Formats: sequence, structure tokens, C-alpha cells
Amino acid sequence: MKLLLTQHNKDKCETDSMTCHVVSCHKVQWTFHLTGAMDCFILGDDLWYGNGVVISQRWPLQSDSKSWYPAVTGDPLHHPAGNVMENLWISSGGFAIYVEHEVPLFVSFNESGNGKLCFSTSYKKHPYHNGIKSHPQLVYSICSAMSVKEVYSYVAHRWLKKPVTIPDEMMFEYPVWSTWARYKQNISEATILKFATEIQSYGFPASQLEIDDKWESCYGDLDFDIINFPNPKKMVNDLKELGFPTTLWVHPFCNIECKTYKIGEENGYWVKNNEGQTLLFNWWNGEAAAIDTTNRKAVEWFVNRLKNLQSVYGIEAFKFDAGEVLWLASNFTFHDEKSNLQPNIYSRSYAELAAQFGGKVEVRIGYESQHLPVFVRMFDKFSHWDYANGLQTIIPSALHLSLLGYNFILPDMIGGNNYNSPIGSLPDKELYIRWLEACIFLPAIQFSITPWDYDDEVVNISRKMVALHEKYSSHILTSAIQATETGEPIIRPLWWIAPEDIVALSTDSQFLVGDGIMIAPVLEWGKKKRDIYLPEGKWTDGQTGKSFEGSQWLYEYKAPLNILPFFIRHS
Repeated sequence: MKLLLTQHNKDKCETDSMTCHVVSCHKVQWTFHLTGAMDCFILGDDLWYGNGVVISQRWPLQSDSKSWYPAVTGDPLHHPAGNVMENLWISSGGFAIYVEHEVPLFVSFNESGNGKLCFSTSYKKHPYHNGIKSHPQLVYSICSAMSVKEVYSYVAHRWLKKPVTIPDEMMFEYPVWSTWARYKQNISEATILKFATEIQSYGFPASQLEIDDKWESCYGDLDFDIINFPNPKKMVNDLKELGFPTTLWVHPFCNIECKTYKIGEENGYWVKNNEGQTLLFNWWNGEAAAIDTTNRKAVEWFVNRLKNLQSVYGIEAFKFDAGEVLWLASNFTFHDEKSNLQPNIYSRSYAELAAQFGGKVEVRIGYESQHLPVFVRMFDKFSHWDYANGLQTIIPSALHLSLLGYNFILPDMIGGNNYNSPIGSLPDKELYIRWLEACIFLPAIQFSITPWDYDDEVVNISRKMVALHEKYSSHILTSAIQATETGEPIIRPLWWIAPEDIVALSTDSQFLVGDGIMIAPVLEWGKKKRDIYLPEGKWTDGQTGKSFEGSQWLYEYKAPLNILPFFIRHS
């Protein structure tokens, strides 16, 4: 790796060094008095990982190319930084780069194939606002070690937070059932109760049932639509008697036509613009304001309204959607001045707000919030096979979430969201089965479109896979507890046990659970077999019981639709 510095007169650079065991780190600090300075790193022949979880996720990042973007959270459909991000990059050659969170950072990666990772800073560009008129600094550390695992273990311990505890064990053991992909906004008490009874009648476990969009009377009022939900308290109680704890989809927005909008405006609870007025913008359900998560009184008000939903209706917990900075219009101003310099605080504060509601919570944003015992949901996936936000991005997304310290991964709904498809249509049957198999060894699984929407074959395979997840959930839980103690991830890349193996360093279609289980799902249409790489060690086939030595390929391993290839590593 080679560093290129672009320097202007009057800019100041300071460095200091530190060596710890096998890791050497150098801290670089630039203070810019003029605009236009930047630092670049030559990517070279190393493979690179890290930064944000994005729409068409790759592992490693080599095939990616991004022009300049602000290093703040954004909706992945519209912004390249991603909804979960940290300013951390690591390489297969044992290098790591970490940029301090105070930096008003802009990044480019392999822009137009130039083979460079570049940083610049500016308080004059959206989304950074410098009310105190300080000079922008670029502060980063470069660390090196003998291997990618050694350098990652060091930087994770130094800069990433360990989870303080694990979420609810039920989330690890049994599926989440969501109304979204199956019903979209066409939900009511009748459809939800029918959904619950179907789940049980087809032999699947009663577990967390999530009522997604659209249960609210108006987006932001946080109360039920009395037309479709005339007796929500009874509905929630009926679900509870069937064994389904109920969660609700919520968001930080309030549409301007809602009665709550005026209340929030009068009390100064919404994010403001640079003229001190309520900031308005468009999200996917209309024109709205957003709760200012940097305002303590606003957070207390929002939290109390959610607690009221729980006490009045018996709601167990919530799915917290959105929360990314870049939903906000360019002239936003937060209540907390520090957050205008570091806007990612807004997202972190939203995650911290969500974590108050217990172990069944899910969020979709992450920034310096690895310590929270909540599940982090992958962004909505499309019902495709490919890397265009389809099935083949599931494992790369999971590996990047883990690398950034977000252990409690909730993959998106089995089969994807079936967006832009005719009403009544379903994702491809084969895609649905392979999608389920790809998710079975992740910390949690989530259904919406159901197995019985297809046929008996899909139902039987799905029952088998759900039972497999339940069987190995104790192993996943053990790894989750280990993550709280050591910070080591639950879901690991193959290079975790073979850090100098070039195949392990580049494999994006297999992963490890802890050090003990390796999963190699089929991810291509029409394939009934696949090549599987076994890293070093001794392995037992989880399907046949046959033993293998590692550091070899198993070519054309047979995997018909009902078979998920996985292997157990000998201690």
C-alpha cells in the first residue's frame, strides 16, 4: 500500500506512531487552511473490505467504483455510503485505515478504476455544517500486521464497540414473520389474524409477528387506523394467545397532514432548517418532518408515545425503519451543535433510542452503535439472483456487517420484497428456496411471502430448513455470547481461519459461523451442484458425515433443491 499526499501551503501535518505486539500503527493529522487538499492510498494488489453496507454489495470491494461521497448514512437506493457504515477499511495484506469520526469526511474508492482510496474534508459541502467556524481536520490511523486477521482483531478491539449483551434468544431460535412483502400496505386485523393461523396450521413455529406498513391512521401519529383496525388491543391479545408476540413498524418521520405534526412543531421536536423553521423533505410515503434525535426532550416525547402504544395495545417491540442522515434536506440543523459537525450522531442516537425497547427490536442503520443489543436488518433486497441487490449480495452484506462489528444480523425477507411485480405474483420458486438456505445459518431469519404460497415441496423444504436453524441456534447463541466477551464476530469470512489463503480471502459465496461451521449455499439459477472450498483443517460434511482434509476444492458437490451444503470443523 502506498500513500499519496496532496498538500497546500499553510496546511499542517502531524504524525505519531505506536507499536502493539504484532501491530504497528501510525496516526496522521492534517489541519487544512485552504480547500482542495486530499490524501490517497494506492489499493495495489491487496483485496479490500469495509466502510459501508451498500445496495449491490461485493466482497471484497475490488469490483466496486465510487466517486466522491460524504461518509454519512444514507438510503442505499440513493446514496453510495450505505445505511450501516464505519470509517474503517482493511486489506488482505494486513493493512487497516481508520478515519476519526470527528472528520467531515468525503471518500472516493477506485473512482473510474483509478486504483485509489482517497479522503478529503470540507465543512462547506452538504451534509457538514460548521457553525463554530473551525478548520477541517483529516485525522486517520494506518495500521499494519502480518495478516488481515491480526490487523482486524487489533483495530476492532481499538475502534469498534463490543455488544453489551445479546438480544432476545427467541430472535435467534425462531423466524420473524412480517406482513410487508406478502401484503404490502393491504393489511387489516383480519389479514393479520389469518396470517398467524396459517403459520401454525402449516406446521411452522409461532414467533415474532411484525405488523409493517400501513397500520397507522397517518404516518407519524403512532395510532391505529380504526377502519382496518377497529379493535387492535383484542387483535394483539388474540395473537399473544396464539403464541405470537407482536411488533410494529415505526419510523422517525411525521407527515405534514398528520395531527402530530403541529404538536411537534410547536414544541420544537422536529429537525430544523438553517432559518430555525421545521425542515420539510420527501420520504417514500410523502412530505414530512423528522424527529430530532439529538434533542433530549424530543427523544423523551417520541419514546413516551411508543411506550403508550405498548401499554394501551400490548405491543411487544418495534421495527425501527430509516434513520439515515441523507433523508434530510441539505439545509438541516440539529438541536445539538456537535451533531452538525458530525451528522452521523443523528443516526447513532436513533439506534440508541430504539435500543430502549428491548431485545426484539430491529433497526436498519448503524454508526458507532455496535454495542447495542438490537438486530440490524439488511436493506430491502430485490427478488433477483444477481449482485444487483439480489440473492448474491446476502453473504457479502452479512460479512460486511460483521466486519464493521454489527453481529446481530437480520437478513431481509426470504425471497426478497418482490417489488415491481404484478399483484399476486411470487418470486421464482427456486430463488425462494435457495434464498432460505442462504439465510438459515445467519443469526436470524425472516419470512413474509410464505412457503405455502408455493406448493408442498417448498413447505416441506422450508420446514426442514427452519428445523435446521433451530437445531444450530445454540451454536449461533454461543458465538453471540462470545462476541460480547471478545468482540469476535458471529459470522466470519473464510480468511478468519485461513488469513493467508488467497481463495479464502476472495470467497464471497461461503461463510463461517464462529470457527466451527462453514456454509456453502447454492446461489445460481438452475444449479444442482457447486464447487466448495474447504479452508485448512479437518471437516465433516453436515449432510453425509463424510470427513475431508482442508485446503482443497470439492468440485461439483451435489446440492439438489432440498440440500444446503455445510461442514463442521474438527476442534
